[in-house]
Amino acid sequence: MLGMCYPRRASLQQKGQPKPLKQSFHGNYKDLADLDRFPRCFTMPDWNFCEYEGEWKRVLADGWEVPGFGRPWEHVLRSTGGNGSDTSQLYKEEVVTVEKQARAVFVEEDIINKCSRDEFLQVITEQGCFILQVALCYLGGGPKTLGYPPDDPLFGEKGWNNRLIKFLVNRYIFSIENQVPLVVLKVLMKQSFFQNVLRKGKWKRLNDLASMALYDFLVQPMLLDLHDPALKNPRGNFRRRRSPVGFFHKNSHWPREHQPNTLLHALWLLLTGPPPGSSGSSPHCTSNHVDDEEKECHDHLYNTTLSAKELQEAGISFKSFKGLGTRRIKFKKRMLEAHLYLPCIYVESHTVGLLKNLIDFERDVDLEINQREVSAYINLMSDLIRSRDDVRVLVKGDIIDIDPKYEIYFPEGLAYMGRHFDRLEMINSHNFAAIRRQTRRYVKPSMRTKIMNLVVIGVLLTLVQTIYTVLSYHHPLH
Repeated sequence: MLGMCYPRRASLQQKGQPKPLKQSFHGNYKDLADLDRFPRCFTMPDWNFCEYEGEWKRVLADGWEVPGFGRPWEHVLRSTGGNGSDTSQLYKEEVVTVEKQARAVFVEEDIINKCSRDEFLQVITEQGCFILQVALCYLGGGPKTLGYPPDDPLFGEKGWNNRLIKFLVNRYIFSIENQVPLVVLKVLMKQSFFQNVLRKGKWKRLNDLASMALYDFLVQPMLLDLHDPALKNPRGNFRRRRSPVGFFHKNSHWPREHQPNTLLHALWLLLTGPPPGSSGSSPHCTSNHVDDEEKECHDHLYNTTLSAKELQEAGISFKSFKGLGTRRIKFKKRMLEAHLYLPCIYVESHTVGLLKNLIDFERDVDLEINQREVSAYINLMSDLIRSRDDVRVLVKGDIIDIDPKYEIYFPEGLAYMGRHFDRLEMINSHNFAAIRRQTRRYVKPSMRTKIMNLVVIGVLLTLVQTIYTVLSYHHPLH
């Protein structure tokens, strides 16, 4: 079953209770402050880092120098009021309550080799506060609710730059090297500083992937608790509550064993969709695998597919389904037409970088080849989209929502990501191989065939109507 959490280096086919994925612990969350590493946050197709680099240099020059990121932590302590050391101790005591769960997210040997227990707690607490401030600034539409001085270069109302905040959300928060356990972020969100920010802000769920993941898995659960006083116990803590089912896949769709352990894991679940059999999955949703019987019946699996424009010319149209979920991709052939169903995805300047992070995530947690859903999806999309004409075909089919200025770069971005995994191995491990075969073998019905099908349908409908009329005449009471 896809989407389950399994231990590092363990087979994903084992049965029983799944265990959390194990991510690498990099131990240094301050790499972005190192200007030598700054360009590495950008993938090859979007080498526009210079316009961000100038803004980031301005921020660093005005008090956010290396090692940096201590400033947001100091702001939390100062804004909370009272004795700063007492507030710091209170935050760290709250993080200690979930320390065991937080450590379980990472490979334990990585933590032991790179930092002490106190350093680990300090890193995830201070970095967690920075991540939350960036996320809330982005989702709330500005830094006003954070309460920084107006001239602060990053979070001040006069000095802030929305494009730079968006960069930090997409390239820093969702980087494989900067993951903080989600249980830590939720504990920090329940503290007074962030509760006050939630009360003051006007929160909205934007349509880009990063915003959806942050809102669905981090902000929305806190808002539900915040606006329902009955959920609070006398000590001010919050009880768990399921989120209502809404557009796209919300975190309530996954049972507890499938809940994400980091924001990057949450993004992965959002894009791939609920695991088969869970409350949020379609009753027809199945794993993206090619069964052994399928392989035996078909000794040749196509290692590519026609482009979107070629498929359209072959008589195959594209349909989007509500929400995300790469597991729901399918090809349906009907009497008069054929459709390839794909999830609708919003593409903007950071989308390629986000998808590349998800490919890194699948490799970092040692998912087996047939469990790397995002890699298989990118592999299929890179076949469908080879030129700007292919992009426009999918735009007309409501498969892609993209700014026209990025249409020419997206095919190059997909090709770039495809070089980070074995394409042939990925193809032969997913049901996308069956989709490739079905689309290649599809023959567009001739006009004569369409007319004959319409005649057959007309005869059948006439027969049904006749039977219904006769039954109504002889059995009027029934």
